[in-house]
Amino acid sequence: MPTPLGWAGGAVINDTIFVFGDRGVSGDVTAVEKYCPLRDLWLSESSVPNPRSRFMTAALNNKIYLIFQWAIQKYFKSMMLLR
Repeated sequence: MPTPLGWAGGAVINDTIFVFGDRGVSGDVTAVEKYCPLRDLWLSESSVPNPRSRFMTAALNNKIYLIFQWAIQKYFKSMMLLR
């Protein structure tokens, strides 16, 4: 994985694993990486619009959602559509 992450979230769409930034070495990150197991290849995707951490992920109908996010010392009871 190109970006070192901790507490990351992930989801699977069409045989591709998507990993979303959570905590990096300098705080919350916006990184989105995808892994193609058939090619054994990691690629960077468009970033999450705002740094978030401590979230849940879900994939439904080829869309990925981040749910109940933490940012800037407070929780946001919200959902963010990523893809």
